[in-house]
Amino acid sequence: MAELMNNYNIFKDIIDKQIKTYPYMQEQDIIKLAYQHSFGLGHIISDNDTFYTKLKKEYTLCDKNNNFPLFEDIGNNLIRLNLSVAKQNNFSVDLIYKFCLLSTDFTKDNERFKILINDIKELCKTNIYNFNIYIIDNIYKDIIINNYSPIGHSEKYRQEYTPHYCLLNSKFAPYLLFLNDIYNKLSNEYVNVTIDGRCGSGKTTFSKLLEDVFDCTVIHMDDFFLPVELRTPTRLAEAGGNVHYERFNEEVAKYLNQRNTFSYKIFDCRIMNYNKTVFVNPTKLVVIEGSYSHSPKITNYNTIKVFMDIDTNFQKQRILKRNGETCYINFKEKWTYCSSKSEIYC
Repeated sequence: MAELMNNYNIFKDIIDKQIKTYPYMQEQDIIKLAYQHSFGLGHIISDNDTFYTKLKKEYTLCDKNNNFPLFEDIGNNLIRLNLSVAKQNNFSVDLIYKFCLLSTDFTKDNERFKILINDIKELCKTNIYNFNIYIIDNIYKDIIINNYSPIGHSEKYRQEYTPHYCLLNSKFAPYLLFLNDIYNKLSNEYVNVTIDGRCGSGKTTFSKLLEDVFDCTVIHMDDFFLPVELRTPTRLAEAGGNVHYERFNEEVAKYLNQRNTFSYKIFDCRIMNYNKTVFVNPTKLVVIEGSYSHSPKITNYNTIKVFMDIDTNFQKQRILKRNGETCYINFKEKWTYCSSKSEIYC
């Protein structure tokens, strides 16, 4: 019951924001919002080539426009990417298409849709929204009769706002402009991106997103922990002293500016020894992620630096969920100070 009430409140907030931004919304538009919230993008892409052709045509026809936000949250880990604003910001249609393909892993939820429609009707009954319940019922019944086929916006909505957008997974939202900047740089140069930040801030998750979008080489600083024989008190007292930066410089960094092939050993903390060697033919984009990757002791290559921050309470929740109570206590007592010192390298 608590989860249902929370979903109700979240979707009501989304509706409120939509009505404030688009005051000419009709019953059909509010139902379309609930439909997209429940079904996502997967139902639209039945054939990749056909979808790409339609997306490219729509992107070509839409005007550049900055009157609306680049994206709008519609809940359930989904956003609407406004194509006219993306065009104003020189997004590539090929990059947007890639975002779309990576957003299709979505479970169609008929029951969620039904609940949202009933919630909307209840809000109309209490005069919170001024939509016609009879019209809502008829549109909803037509959708069911037509096997939940997608619906378009109302004529009024199209006349007032000329909507051009696509649905994406909300994981892209914080990084859209950065991803587009990287995409544009890659058209004529090699790019290195180094991701540092606080523990639990999402460094590995962001590197995985970059890997999914650009099919790029990713190197993890966790593979360069310091061997036992080098872990002296003096070394471990340094910020980033637990990283074998000498080996990283020798085995990886010196090869990154020219994109020469190279290999490096992986240090496995579970056995406190090296467990294998990785051979790398680097892609145009190379991502290095992990704590202390911004250390000034790591040299010899050009890079774009990204620092991932996180609220301390949220950080605690993530570490407890990911690693458990024992690891969190160890982190708090041993690594909090050293981890925060990596900020000086940004």
